[in-house]
Amino acid sequence: TGKLHEPELLALFDKVMHPGVRFVDGGANIGYWSAIAASRLKPEGIVAVEPASSTYRWLEANSFVGFRTVRAALTSPETKEVLIEVSSDRSWNTSGKLRSPDPASVETVPGTTVDELCSRWSGDIILKLDVEGLEVESLKGAREILKQNCLLIYEDHGSDLDCSASRFVLDELRFNIYRPSPDGELVRVHSISEVAAVKQNRRHGYDFVAIRPNTRFPGCTIREDS
Repeated sequence: TGKLHEPELLALFDKVMHPGVRFVDGGANIGYWSAIAASRLKPEGIVAVEPASSTYRWLEANSFVGFRTVRAALTSPETKEVLIEVSSDRSWNTSGKLRSPDPASVETVPGTTVDELCSRWSGDIILKLDVEGLEVESLKGAREILKQNCLLIYEDHGSDLDCSASRFVLDELRFNIYRPSPDGELVRVHSISEVAAVKQNRRHGYDFVAIRPNTRFPGCTIREDS
């Protein structure tokens, strides 16, 4: 009906996707964000990762616009395969959240890390994670990429009352956290309690952005006051 999907992220992408940036689309689904990236970046600098077989077929079909695809689950270096549950709407849940006992809805997919996929990358990198509860494990497998000038975009789901992804980003990675505003500016989120306050709906996923302190990602406009 003409409504934009996640307009805050689209406004942010308009600011930060400049020539030379590389993009990892973790949990790419059918490739919406990878296709947007392909209109701005070189094909060799975009990798779209999706574990669910039915969704991956759509992703592969859409890759003609200019991005590389990988069928795998992003996770930590220690994890070699992951169980996922695939629903009729092509969404998936990780092994820790399997809801159906039906073996036909469960797939075993290989695990890989961001660092393995992007071992030769350097410079400005956007890492987007929408990986259905595997955010922390995915970040454990991205430690080398996160040492680059990395803009991290991740989902913290409303159902996670502990805010595990944001807690890892703040406490382990020591990155600053922001919320994207409708105009693409990044507004600082200072604490886990502020993250929790944003997450009003337990059925909804919420996008946050993180950057290492004292670094600047080209194109970003930051407001430190919330």
